[in-house]
Amino acid sequence: MMKKRSVCRVVENFWYYHRWMFIFAVVCVVFLLIAVFQLATNKRPDISILYVGPANLSQTNCEDMAEVAEGFLFDVNGDDHVTVEVQAIQIAPVTNQMSQAEKMQAMEEYQRFSDELLGGDCAILFVDEYYYRDLADSGSLVNLYEIFPSLPSAAYDDYGLRFTELDLYDLAGYCYMPDDTIVCLKYSSPLAFPDDNERVEADIYNISLFRALCFGSES
Repeated sequence: MMKKRSVCRVVENFWYYHRWMFIFAVVCVVFLLIAVFQLATNKRPDISILYVGPANLSQTNCEDMAEVAEGFLFDVNGDDHVTVEVQAIQIAPVTNQMSQAEKMQAMEEYQRFSDELLGGDCAILFVDEYYYRDLADSGSLVNLYEIFPSLPSAAYDDYGLRFTELDLYDLAGYCYMPDDTIVCLKYSSPLAFPDDNERVEADIYNISLFRALCFGSES
């Protein structure tokens, strides 16, 4: 009985003097376990797709697009799964008819687009024609001659393909994009791939995936 009381007293003393440290340690362990679980379960995408334009693509639309793309593509990161990430930035050209709030919103989304181009890991771009013009002159796009033996009939210019001439045009998710959407491939960002060899390797994989997504077995 005395021994039991002694143990209880020790526990009470420990809790009184060290409870905050104990709680902090438990919280740290929980966060560590969550982080380990997320690292173990999250799949690194084989490629990332970004839509930029006036269409309001929902999360369901993006998931449909990813599922369709996964049917065209192949595993390149060695995890035995084909995983495609799709993001969408809704942005409309700024006009005088817009309210000040609408102009500010468009500018914020354009900045988000610029940040994604600079440091994001998006590779395949579906871009509204209005924004594609500046993008084609930026030096960030892969020339179609680096992707195909000759310029495809669907070529918009040396860097982009006409979306309406691809098999993706009327498939789930993709069918909600405007007809003037241009499809292009971006070089990997040095910020996303600081190592030169990894960046070159990523570009080689992305070129293969771009061909497969746009033209399937015909490429």
